[in-house]
Amino acid sequence: MLLKFNDPRYLVSWPVYLQSSLNLGGTATMKAILILGALLFFWKLFGKKLLSFFLLRGVSRAALSKIGEAAVSGQPDSVSLHRLSSEPWKDNTVPTMISELKMIGFMDAGTYSVNPMPGVKVCLMVSSKDSAVANLFEHPKASPWIEFVTRYQDGTNATLATSPSTGLARPSWLTTMRAPKGSARDLAQTFLSDRPFKAMKTVTLDNAVQGFEEGYARYMSWRKETKVKPEEVAPTVKRWAYEREAELVSR
Repeated sequence: MLLKFNDPRYLVSWPVYLQSSLNLGGTATMKAILILGALLFFWKLFGKKLLSFFLLRGVSRAALSKIGEAAVSGQPDSVSLHRLSSEPWKDNTVPTMISELKMIGFMDAGTYSVNPMPGVKVCLMVSSKDSAVANLFEHPKASPWIEFVTRYQDGTNATLATSPSTGLARPSWLTTMRAPKGSARDLAQTFLSDRPFKAMKTVTLDNAVQGFEEGYARYMSWRKETKVKPEEVAPTVKRWAYEREAELVSR
């Protein structure tokens, strides 16, 4: 069963990149690091229940907002794709997904690095007859994932993504179906049958890159204009605390 909800992912490399910032693997500021360090101190000193209590109280709510703001502000306003002459995929599942999509009519629009996101690569696969793009991602801090996208003439977008949720709020003009990782062919068929049916924008090999870059810029413009709420960041902080605790226990 697919879970449908409004989602910020027209292009999922930036939410995952943003997620890595919230997890201290990306561009979080030193202030956010110190805040998380203090939260971990409370975790170890008082336990899980009291930390959850702190996360919902005034001071810690402000701290959580600061963490989210630090992560968001560190993200670039725009990205540019730079075509790669070869496809040095570290995970063999990406070439497999590309082959599966070609079998059902998707065309390869190229593999690109995403500037300025170090280590992020994306392959764009286009099905003009279906007005759909498949974005296949490789990220240094995550396993490969795929996202299908259709843009509509009314300015909305529909996606199906196999990436995990960041927990951040989502703009109303993006609707996503989420699915577990699986056959790219099956995922494509699910997306094409379950997406909204209304007037769609044409996508071609020539405009796929432009759509990708514009999608990122539009999302980030909305994200930076929308204040991050503590409730959006709390799940990530709790997960971070669990991971840090597991690391400490394993030592």
